[in-house]
Amino acid sequence: MMATGRLLIVLGGLWLGSAQAVVPPAPQLKPEFLSQPGLFSVREGDAVVLPCSVRHAGTHSVVWQQGKRVLTARHLIIDSDSRLSLVDGHNLRIDRVGLPDAGNFTCSVSSKPLMELTHTVDVLWSAQAVVPPAPQLKPEFLSQPGLFSVREGDAVVLPCSVRHAGTHSVVWQQGKRVLTARHLIIDSDSRLSLVDGHNLRIDRVGLPDAGNFTCSVSSKPLMELTHTVDVLYGPVVKTLPKSGQLTTDQGQNVTLQCGAEGNPQPDVAWRKQVKAQMTHLVRYRSAQAVVPPAPQLKPEFLSQPGLFSVREGDAVVLPCSVRHAGTHSVVWQQGKRVLTARHLIIDSDSRLSLVDGHNLRIDRVGLPDAGNFTCSVSSKPLMELTHTVDVLYGPVVKTLPKSGQLTTDQGQNVTLQCGAEGNPQPDVAWRKQHGRLPSGGDHKSGPLLRIYHISREMAGVYECEAENGLGTPGVATVSVHVHCK
Repeated sequence: MMATGRLLIVLGGLWLGSAQAVVPPAPQLKPEFLSQPGLFSVREGDAVVLPCSVRHAGTHSVVWQQGKRVLTARHLIIDSDSRLSLVDGHNLRIDRVGLPDAGNFTCSVSSKPLMELTHTVDVLWSAQAVVPPAPQLKPEFLSQPGLFSVREGDAVVLPCSVRHAGTHSVVWQQGKRVLTARHLIIDSDSRLSLVDGHNLRIDRVGLPDAGNFTCSVSSKPLMELTHTVDVLYGPVVKTLPKSGQLTTDQGQNVTLQCGAEGNPQPDVAWRKQVKAQMTHLVRYRSAQAVVPPAPQLKPEFLSQPGLFSVREGDAVVLPCSVRHAGTHSVVWQQGKRVLTARHLIIDSDSRLSLVDGHNLRIDRVGLPDAGNFTCSVSSKPLMELTHTVDVLYGPVVKTLPKSGQLTTDQGQNVTLQCGAEGNPQPDVAWRKQHGRLPSGGDHKSGPLLRIYHISREMAGVYECEAENGLGTPGVATVSVHVHCK
C-alpha cells in the first residue's frame, strides 16, 4: 500500500505551497480626517452643517450616525428623516433643527481600525448666543463691469462668469425686468440667449436695449455685476417746417431749421439740391400702409396688495392671480432678490414654493422675511403687485448688567434695566423672587427698577418679565448682592 503525501519545498524559510508566487497588494494610503470635532450651537428651527472631510477615503465607506441610528452611508440617505442631506461631499446638513437633534453625531470611515469624528449639536431655544456655522466658499465674479458699444442691428455678449456659484442662482435683469434665471430664459424676448454658462447674448440690438444690464448671484448679501450697453445708430434728420414745404413772398427773410439725432451725435450741413429727388423718395416710402398686429389681451392682477401678519415659524401664502398672462413671465422678488420665475423656484431657500398657480408660499417664516415681496408680470410696461409681511414673534429679554449679577454696598442707590424686543412690542414688569419689591408691591411695570438706599434685606434675585401675547413670556434675572459695612 503506497503512502500518499505532499511535497514541501522549503527555501530559506519560505514555503512554496504551489508554483505560483503571491505578490502582496500595493499599500493603500491611510484615510485621514481634514475636519476637526466641534461644538455647534444652533437655534431651534435653523439649519446646521456638520463637516466631515476625508482625504484618501478610497473604497472605504463614510457613514453618519446619531447614537446607534445610521443616518447616511456613502452618498445615500439611509434614515427616513427628510431634513437630512449631504452637501459638498460627506458634510451632513440638518434643516429645521429641533430639540431631539441635541447631542452627538459621529462620522465614521470603514477603515481598520474604524475611524470616527464626533460633533456635538447644542440646540438653543432661548436668548442664548448663536455660534455661526462654518463658512462656505463665497461666490465671486471673474468678469468685470464694462461699457459695450454696439451698432444697431448687431449682437452683443455681456459676460458674467462666476466662481463658487454652488447652489446659488444667477439672474440677469434690465432694470426691474427679469430676463434670465439659472439657465432659463424668463423674458419673452426671442433675441435673448445664454452662452458659455451665464453670459447673456442679445441679437439684433435696438435703441430700447441702451442702458444697464445686471447679473446677480443669489448669495446673502446679494452680489451684482452691471454692464452698460451703448447703442450706436445712424442719423435721423428732422426739419422745420415739418411739412418740408415753405412758401414766402419775395424779399422776405427765411430761416430753415434742421435737427439730427444719432449716436455718435451727427454733424449737420445744408446744401441746395438741383432736383428734389429726396422729396419723391420720402413721399414714396410714406405711402406704404403698415398693418398693426392683432391686439393681445392686456394682463391684469386679480389679487390686491395686502399686509400679512404671521407668527414666526408659521407659513404664509402671498396671492398673485393674473388674468391674460399669456406668454408673459410671472416673477416673485424680495427687494432685488429673485425668488421665482414662471413656475421655477430660483432662490436656494428650501422654504419657498408656488401653490395654485403663482401664489408664493413661505414656510417657517423668520424675522428676515419681514418686508415687501413683489409679484411682477413681464409685460411692457412692467406690472407689479407688492405685499408686506409683518413677522410676529415672542419677547426676547435682555437686562443690564448683562452678566445678570450686581454687587453694591449697603446704602447705595441701584438701577436695574430691562429691554425687551418682540412684535407686538412686549409689556415689561419687574418682580422679586420669594418676596416683595423694595417699594412694597408685587410688581412694577416699565423697563427701569430703581432701588434707593439698598439694604441687606433687599438683596436677592429680581426678575424682568416681558409679555406680548405670543408664546410664553420672556424672563431674565439679575442677582443683587449687598455688602454690609
